Amino acid sequence: PGELTLTAEGVFDPDGEVLLVEFYHGEDLLGAADDGAEGWTWTVSTVGWTLGEHEFTARAQDNDGAWSPMVSATVRVYAELEPVDFGGVPVLVMQARTLNVLNDGPGPLLVDGSGLGLPFAIRPASDSGDGDDWMVPSGAAKAFIVSYLPTEDGWHQATLTMIGDGDGRVVQISGWGASGWQNPVNPFDVNGDGYVTPQDVLLLINEINRGEGEAPLAPRTAEQPGPPYFLDVLGNGYLTPNDVLQVINYINRGGTEEEPSGEGAEAESGGDRGRSGNYGWLAIVNTAGSSATANVLTPPPAAGAQSDLRVDWLTAAVDDLAYRTTYRQQDVLLELKTRGADDSNLPDWEALLDEPAMDLADLDAYFAAMS
Repeated sequence: PGELTLTAEGVFDPDGEVLLVEFYHGEDLLGAADDGAEGWTWTVSTVGWTLGEHEFTARAQDNDGAWSPMVSATVRVYAELEPVDFGGVPVLVMQARTLNVLNDGPGPLLVDGSGLGLPFAIRPASDSGDGDDWMVPSGAAKAFIVSYLPTEDGWHQATLTMIGDGDGRVVQISGWGASGWQNPVNPFDVNGDGYVTPQDVLLLINEINRGEGEAPLAPRTAEQPGPPYFLDVLGNGYLTPNDVLQVINYINRGGTEEEPSGEGAEAESGGDRGRSGNYGWLAIVNTAGSSATANVLTPPPAAGAQSDLRVDWLTAAVDDLAYRTTYRQQDVLLELKTRGADDSNLPDWEALLDEPAMDLADLDAYFAAMS
């Protein structure tokens, strides 16, 4: 959700004083500005708006009760396209995301997958081999599978275009390939799904139970890429019970502190840079300053109406910050608190790691106690 600011320009009364300017959305009165010292404006929230064109009108009233003719502006509203953000992904490991494309335009939309090169790829979710699989008819929606297979370290980004979209919208696709064992986006996100949950803890415990001793984690290779997880929370090249405790403490704290990073980091820390996204309505001003239409609304004329009282035009401006795609931290249970070492609800972690059979039961009891 965001805001749209309407501005009445050229408000003028040659033989009187303008008292207010009313602003309408269709036939609904949005409000009236009664102080034009810094311009006649009205700001409206776009929460709950429907897709498509919206007409706004404005009129002025002077100290004699006279009304000016209406002026109008048209705003088109459409749903902003979500980016596809893979976050951190181990090199040589493929991950996939589903991209749902809704065509809210008047004509067909072609998803142009030809321009999307490695390490990204895209295919229709319902791939019949027909070229129409890439075409989204007006008013319809289709799902596409976007995959990411990094072969080297570093940030990768690509743009997926939509042919036939008059507004020129694109889908930004990004990911961060990492050859190491620590997630470069969020060290606590072991499975790389963008969230930090008890599942990340279980993955670490299971990998410790399957391993032998505390040997350094082997480098990933094409022949042996290893598990598709980021097992080195501390970034010191090892998987130990301390990595497990780091994730547990992070969950307990609600993910509000700084994250550990770099080789040999030892301090407990947090700070979820999860890739959860908030997507609101996006308003684009198509036309402004259209000619006045006296019959748009039919308010009763005031006595002594003056034809010279006028509003020259109405403009609409989008709040860019409000409409820009914004990212937020993944919601966490803020009521969770760090448990003391003597808390009876805490399991015996040394025993837990030595006895694989008891890991699930003890861990379930632990998280149940926290809630």
